[in-house]
Amino acid sequence: MKKLILLSIILSLIMGISIVYSEPQIEVSSYKLNPEKIYPGGNFTLTLTLKNNSSEDKAENITVKVSNVEGRNDLGPFYPKNKTDTRKIEEIEPLDESKVDFEFFVDPLAQTGIYRIHIMVSWFSEGRRGYSEEEIISIDVSPPSIENRPLLTVDSFETEPKDIEGGDIFSLNLKIKNIGGKDANNVRVEISKIEGSNSLMFFSPYGGGNVSYINLIKADGEENVSLKFLVDENIKSGNYNFIIEFSYEDSNHVTYKDQEIVGIKVSEKTNKPDIEILSFRVDPEIILPGESFSISFRISNLGNKDAKNIRITPSNIEGSGSLKYFSPIKEGTIYIEKLEHGDTVEKTLVFGSDKKVEPSLYNIVFQIEYEDSEGNSFKETKNVGILITSKLPDVYLSRFSIDKEKLIQGDDFKLTLSIKNFGESSAKDVRISLQNIEGTNSLYPFSLVEGGGTIYIGDITPKDEKEVVFSLHIDEDAASRTYNLLFNIYFKDLSLKEYTRVEKVGIYVSEKEEKDEPNIIIKDISMEPKVALPGEKINVKITLLNNGESDAKNTKFEFVGVGMNNDLSPFSPIQKGSTIYFGTIEPDKEITKSITFSVADDAKEGVYNFLTQITYENTTLYKEEQRIGVVV
Repeated sequence: MKKLILLSIILSLIMGISIVYSEPQIEVSSYKLNPEKIYPGGNFTLTLTLKNNSSEDKAENITVKVSNVEGRNDLGPFYPKNKTDTRKIEEIEPLDESKVDFEFFVDPLAQTGIYRIHIMVSWFSEGRRGYSEEEIISIDVSPPSIENRPLLTVDSFETEPKDIEGGDIFSLNLKIKNIGGKDANNVRVEISKIEGSNSLMFFSPYGGGNVSYINLIKADGEENVSLKFLVDENIKSGNYNFIIEFSYEDSNHVTYKDQEIVGIKVSEKTNKPDIEILSFRVDPEIILPGESFSISFRISNLGNKDAKNIRITPSNIEGSGSLKYFSPIKEGTIYIEKLEHGDTVEKTLVFGSDKKVEPSLYNIVFQIEYEDSEGNSFKETKNVGILITSKLPDVYLSRFSIDKEKLIQGDDFKLTLSIKNFGESSAKDVRISLQNIEGTNSLYPFSLVEGGGTIYIGDITPKDEKEVVFSLHIDEDAASRTYNLLFNIYFKDLSLKEYTRVEKVGIYVSEKEEKDEPNIIIKDISMEPKVALPGEKINVKITLLNNGESDAKNTKFEFVGVGMNNDLSPFSPIQKGSTIYFGTIEPDKEITKSITFSVADDAKEGVYNFLTQITYENTTLYKEEQRIGVVV
């Protein structure tokens, strides 16, 4: 840990008398975030534990300031809540600790990622000599998980009456459930439009509006909403999808918006047959010029009477008087002798296409003709879209670059990727996602310092390319070697069929330049037994190696806490304290020492992570943290 002495007040030698003061040493020995998960728009408390490492002298007039986000002159998206960003401590006795709390509110628009926060600590010795130290801690701002935000959904719905016809008045009853972990306030529920339209079309709000307000829906709670509508008498039979839009806030006034769809089945008022094409499927989805294709129809009689002599015939291309480039193969008309009301059948037509057809989306118009049992005739039309294309989109990573000539352990850097469409049709909804390091299930030793792991690019036309930038940090302990970062590129063709391409980017990480300094590493840790039982003892043997080039003096290995806690529960050191003193370790030498813990009788099964701290010094004081897993 780098310590900066910013102020040194030295009493002059007066009349041959020299006065020498001992030095209190203050450090941020640990910190804790509550809650552990921090998200945009949320609140959190930062607790810093300060320790006076001097065994003789106390520190006085200690000032702790949460200074700034690395790379900025301020705290960025973190706003001190109710208090300032500075705390005062009157004094800390030798080898004693003191804690200070800071409360922050996170900007709702904060980018997710890891923020490095600079902490400034200053203090005085009893002789009024001043000192200052800078510490850096990391705060990870995550996207709100479901337990950290409200999330509304339509749990169930029904209509009253159940069967709806043209001219009816009906109630749409919704059960709105909050499946999130936080309360939803100022809830607004609006039935805004029918899917595929910009309005409610054949439905008019009755006896009120199309919006309902709810003051509060508690986490895991639910509320009922009922809205009435009048159905137009001229409505056609079919399923109509209502778009339901939610708007609501959490306790921090962060606004959320969601959308859901509910389907309402409506029958025509008149007593007649009603032949509808419920759905269709084109095979293949993308057709090359000169290829044949089939269209399969799902046909239903949604009316109240039987239909007979049903004929479905392709008549023309929309905007043209003929089928132009398409011709039926074998059968040119679907014929169904009789279809009782409520019945459904599936039929298929096969078409050929001209080799000269231009790539485009063509709408084939189908004439639907049928009669009722009294001989009355009915006629309707239905459009079916056919996509003709010559080539598919073909998206690749064309090149990449890094904003530094050399990457070393602990670096932040920007990785720029160029994404190019080598195909001959547009790639739609292109996005790229950083997945993991090849051969592992994680990104270690890399982490995102701003933004998310997925970047949306949009559409890329043929032969065009677009750039995206990922901001990354390399862990201080990264091994020196080449790491292959795996990226997934997702894109769609004109029929919205999705494709995925995996790309690899090799990043070489170099070691920091060696200096004439000590470097203590944990060479080995062993435990006996390997799995401890509640009430038993466990012996931890630690071997420290100095692979630096100078002596590591006053070397200590300290067990600081377990998990995110500042105490060692459910473990208790036996016979000695939680700090192991290794003394001086010479270059290329190793020392092994052990410590014994007792496990509490009520310890729960699982893996406990000891937070440990290694401190040593030469011309500078060094400090490192490590985690050690213990299985109970």
